[in-house]
Amino acid sequence: KRSIPFDRRAFMFLLFFYIVDILQVLIILPFVPMTMIGTYARLFVAFFVVALCDKNYTRYYYKVIYHLAIISIIFYVPCVLVPSIRHFCETTLSAPFKPPFTEVSDFYERSPTIIIYNFHEVLAEYRNSGPFWEPGAFAIFLILALIFNTIDEGTLWTKKNIFLCIVLLTTLSTTGFVALFVLVMGYYFATGNIIKNIFILATVIQFAISLYIILEILSD
Repeated sequence: KRSIPFDRRAFMFLLFFYIVDILQVLIILPFVPMTMIGTYARLFVAFFVVALCDKNYTRYYYKVIYHLAIISIIFYVPCVLVPSIRHFCETTLSAPFKPPFTEVSDFYERSPTIIIYNFHEVLAEYRNSGPFWEPGAFAIFLILALIFNTIDEGTLWTKKNIFLCIVLLTTLSTTGFVALFVLVMGYYFATGNIIKNIFILATVIQFAISLYIILEILSD
């Protein structure tokens, strides 16, 4: 059996987060026990997952995100091309997965979901949320997968990473595009190939500028 060692840094982080959370409740927000319980449950689950996976965590993370990316494309493409398929998924396919204890809120409206894919309303605007709560979040998870795999493999441009980059483009996330641009630039600076690959960098810069000008979502 494998034991989970006590991590002082993780404990200090959780303690700091707890103090900030309490101060926030006392000064700004009302006290909502279920919200706090849910928050700390997620933090502890994350800690135990990382502790159990140990050095294999980045590899497992990449595999999970890669397969979720494949699933997202399987749903994203037909839903974008055929609106009736999107309507079927939003109404019929997602019906059995509706939470039984959903609170009515004017601030937050739950999106139709089948757990492995979220049929967010922005899907009608050709934005891919994957299984997450919005496209920007999916983009960040993809970026983290790219970073982990680049470190593990020693190169950014593998077939799987290129596929993840393509999926990231379907999110139409400003944050995701900027993060990808920074990642590519940082990769070439770190590998010392900035001069050799100046053409690729110029192409990436031109592509980023074109996206900013052409896509209305990036201009808002």
